[in-house]
Amino acid sequence: MKKYMIHVVIILLGMGNVHGQPNPIPVFGKQLKVGDSFPTIQAENWLFGTSATKNLDSNEKVVLLDFFDTYCTACIASMPKLKKIQLEMSDKVQIVLVTWQDKATIERFWKNNAFIREHKIELPVIYADTVLKGYFPHRAIPHVAWIYKGKVQAISHSDFILESNVHSLYEDKNIQ
Repeated sequence: MKKYMIHVVIILLGMGNVHGQPNPIPVFGKQLKVGDSFPTIQAENWLFGTSATKNLDSNEKVVLLDFFDTYCTACIASMPKLKKIQLEMSDKVQIVLVTWQDKATIERFWKNNAFIREHKIELPVIYADTVLKGYFPHRAIPHVAWIYKGKVQAISHSDFILESNVHSLYEDKNIQ
């Protein structure tokens, strides 16, 4: 019985250490918050992007970093809306999908997912990301970072991505 109790205590102490740790500071810099300057980042793992869409620190457009995973149904369901906003507001916004998943997984998903094929989703994707997730850590997805004029303007859920909100930030330099 004594041996059993010692094992239980060790296990419980170990669990406390795992769950009690504070969020670590990202290796690549500090966690960014609204109002912080957005650093120059050279993301290298791109799919579907051209050189014009790969400028994450553009001062000319609102850049929306939409963090997603291929198993997130809410993320996938929002993609046609994101595509529509990108097409209709391409002079004001650049939407970039960001995932930690590897290139093979993302390519297979884009090739095999009927919803993605039906809606012809070709938004630029940064795959195998660790840098941006370090700056914008999150526990749930979809998760969106709004960048404009070199600053983090908002951090939101993807439901907040509306033409009116993009327009408000672009025109008024303010978003609520």
